[in-house]
Amino acid sequence: MIITFIRTIILYLLVVFSMRIMGKRTIGELQPYELVIDIMISDLASVPMQSTDFPLLSGIIPILTLITLEIFMSYASLKSRKIRKFLCGEPTTVIKDGEINYKNLKSLRFAHTDLLEELRQGGCDDVKEVKRAVVETNGKLSILLKKENSPLTKEDAIKIISKQRGKK
Repeated sequence: MIITFIRTIILYLLVVFSMRIMGKRTIGELQPYELVIDIMISDLASVPMQSTDFPLLSGIIPILTLITLEIFMSYASLKSRKIRKFLCGEPTTVIKDGEINYKNLKSLRFAHTDLLEELRQGGCDDVKEVKRAVVETNGKLSILLKKENSPLTKEDAIKIISKQRGKK
């Protein structure tokens, strides 16, 4: 019983250490290869935690190997656009100048209704208001509204006030 307790503490600290090394992203922001490594690490840690007849080192070595691999892949993706494209993919434009690109939606397996839902959550009710919408590599939708539909900025307000003062 005490051995299981100690093994659990060791593996817990190792998994926490590995997550800290890999970065501060939330699940929704993980790249696909990072998510796979996280899942594999949790699976590798659970076996020696549950079974005392399984050598602890047989769980630690694969976890350390995955951490090393993730660090190497992150570094390589920073240095090479081709590796980054392979590991992370590329953003995909799904709306351009108010027109939905159904071909890109289909390639992403992104339903039209899901796109409209994401637009509404982003504060846009009409596709025609969108200059560009891009599905990022983490799956989130970035929305750029057309100039006439974008919210008033501080600079816009200053220009309006200046014009009004100039008319007086």
